[in-house]
Amino acid sequence: IKTERDDRTKLISKICTFDTDNKIKEKEWSIVQDNPDHIIMCIIECFKEDDTLQELNLRSSKITSEGVGYISEVIRTNITLQKLNISDNKISDDGVAAISDSLKTNNSLQELDM
Repeated sequence: IKTERDDRTKLISKICTFDTDNKIKEKEWSIVQDNPDHIIMCIIECFKEDDTLQELNLRSSKITSEGVGYISEVIRTNITLQKLNISDNKISDDGVAAISDSLKTNNSLQELDM
């Protein structure tokens, strides 16, 4: 049975790899050149459980609700993120709902700019 997670893992492995410090190494960025949400997906993978990330500014990054779905995973799992700016993006009501839902389990985020 193929899952959405399997598809995402395959896409991430095509786009980027991670070194031992969990930093993104460029691989085939041309795959996602016109899809900022997929770039966000790779970046977010690095920060999901990062214990040093305190501020993330993705203002005017052309993110849609798909990208916000990945960002909501960080909000849900990251315990050090205090400031998040995702303003001036293409976020629909579904994206706002995803962020809202992830805030239910996050106690660290103090400032959210949408």
